[in-house]
Amino acid sequence: MEAKGITVVADLPGVGQNLQDPIFFSVQSGVISPSSASIMADPLQQATILKQYLRSQAGPYSSAGGYIAFEKLPGSARQGFSNRTASLLSSLPDDWPEIEYLAGSFPGTGGGVTTIGDISAAILTPFSRGHVTISSASMADPPVVDMGWLTDLADVEVAIAAFKRLRAAWASASVAAVKVGPEVTPGAAVQSDADILDYIRANAIQIWHACSTNAMGTDPAAGAVVDWKAKVFDVGGLRVVDASVLPFALPGHPQATIYALAEKIAASIIRGD
Repeated sequence: MEAKGITVVADLPGVGQNLQDPIFFSVQSGVISPSSASIMADPLQQATILKQYLRSQAGPYSSAGGYIAFEKLPGSARQGFSNRTASLLSSLPDDWPEIEYLAGSFPGTGGGVTTIGDISAAILTPFSRGHVTISSASMADPPVVDMGWLTDLADVEVAIAAFKRLRAAWASASVAAVKVGPEVTPGAAVQSDADILDYIRANAIQIWHACSTNAMGTDPAAGAVVDWKAKVFDVGGLRVVDASVLPFALPGHPQATIYALAEKIAASIIRGD
């Protein structure tokens, strides 16, 4: 920081480090059943379903638009894991899911395809780490962000296994019954592990659950930035109250956790702690 003309008030090496960001990717196929997406895209139905929502908060516009499930990968999906990946996963609590599945839909393309079905997989507990820093002392210059996605081989192996689980879901009897036509995305050309990884690297999307760049802990020398009251070590009157203080990515959506954290720290401030 001093090299950029910024006076260092507290030397905390963990600031901006330890960035963790879950990502997700999809397998898509056409289905014959209608969906909220296809109904809302139909101009003949738009006026009716809008009235339905305004009058009784019902119908397609009242839907969240997707379904969510969580899974700890079964033994059959772990068979190709390296010893290191298996060891890292075994270090997680027994009740922590490793993968989140999101099922949704898009309007179809015609030709009997009413809906494009989308099943996505998210890596909930990434082992890859990125970082955030600055390029100058000017607030007008954007930060330098390295998300670090898939830089750890464990995440690569888990992502490939999760992708195969998506295809297995599409091949299941209940889903195959409504499937129509060939796989839309990524398509039959993607088969080998190398092909799958290339597809994931090119198409993975953020869930916007990035965290841990101001990690909560007890030892600044070990990377902690704030204490259990969200106070920045060695800096008076400064707290950080957002997902950056989580020391690790949560195995789920962090919104409720951050609300609870904010309420706790607000109460602490009110008490004068």
